[in-house]
Amino acid sequence: MKNKGMKVKRRRRSFYKKRKSTGRKILEVILIILLIAALIFIGYSVAPPLIKFLSGEGNTSSTSEPVWTPPETTTTQSESVTTTTPPTTTEKPEEKPVLLSGNAVTAPSTALSGTTALNSYLEGVKKAGYTTVIFNLKDDTGRLLYKSTVSTVKDNNNIVTGKLTAAQIVSISKTAGITPVAFINTLEDHLISTVVGEAGYTTTGNWGWLDASPEKGGKPWATPYSEEAVSYLSDISKELSKAGFEGIILNGVKFPKFGNYDYSLLPAYLKESNRAEKLVSLINKCSASADKSHTTVNIDAAQLLTVNKSVYKGTAEIWKYRSNLSKSGLLVTLDVNTLGTTLTISDSETLKVDKDITKAVASVFGRVRQLAGNTEIAVGISGSEKLTAAQKKDVENAFKKLGYKNIVLT
Repeated sequence: MKNKGMKVKRRRRSFYKKRKSTGRKILEVILIILLIAALIFIGYSVAPPLIKFLSGEGNTSSTSEPVWTPPETTTTQSESVTTTTPPTTTEKPEEKPVLLSGNAVTAPSTALSGTTALNSYLEGVKKAGYTTVIFNLKDDTGRLLYKSTVSTVKDNNNIVTGKLTAAQIVSISKTAGITPVAFINTLEDHLISTVVGEAGYTTTGNWGWLDASPEKGGKPWATPYSEEAVSYLSDISKELSKAGFEGIILNGVKFPKFGNYDYSLLPAYLKESNRAEKLVSLINKCSASADKSHTTVNIDAAQLLTVNKSVYKGTAEIWKYRSNLSKSGLLVTLDVNTLGTTLTISDSETLKVDKDITKAVASVFGRVRQLAGNTEIAVGISGSEKLTAAQKKDVENAFKKLGYKNIVLT
């Protein structure tokens, strides 16, 4: 069966009923031209971006990708600032008592020769503007420079050499309007082991150790490993606190400078890395006994700055354990004998200590401030008796320029 084709009717007449005028034809031509021009313009403007988009070139993440990189495991700049800043919780400066409320000066030994001498000295101190005086009551030989009643040594005239009792020194000072502070040398004691043998270092051969041969003037030291030595020093601290001393400065809290030969004779525990914990234990025992006074530990500034380089750290050995000090504050002093020397800070750095005391204070304690960070410290000069009155004032001003408020001239 054949498919029939569709029939199409054709008309010969025009779609429009009327014939178009000439003017209308011209207008239609113009409109067509304008329409074509508009289409061409739009085509040139839109087509390229459209083509790029369709081809993937218009993706904005693609163009910014070379600028941005994914996070890596390396530390960013902001992180490095955070991680290199020491945690404030380890310092606990708010728990450390401040040594002094102002400036202090150390009395010469002659000031303790009697009541008249002490009154005369204190009168001069007040005129000079000082309100606190530090009295050296136990020297670096082990002598007590006041009339001590500590049972261990009270009847030993070689050790107890003072003319005034601790209570008398306090009373005279406070009557004069002066705040008294006691200064005692602790382990650098060459006498107590002659009374209490257990207080000194003993070799493995069970004989007393000396810091040099007897022919060269070798002397014994007190050891923090001895209960007798610790008890003796804490008893002194208790006596001075009970007498009314506002503060007690513990000096010479250190081990002797042992050599290889010394270590071969002494017990092995003296070479252990944590031996400084015994020094801290001694300090805490003294501060606990001196419950009516604040205690402060003296650290040598030169030893502190070279603590990471020197094999022998001296008084700075306790520095890394400073957060373990229960009640004691810290005093950092520059010994006048350090003037004009060169300190080896590290393998690649040295520090020349100027001979001029004010310039030395500026350079040394500028470094100390960086090292101490948030740790609360008092500062001062050791051996200040070698300075003139004018130099002492210059030193105080140099410390104040660095922002230190508690200044001690020992």
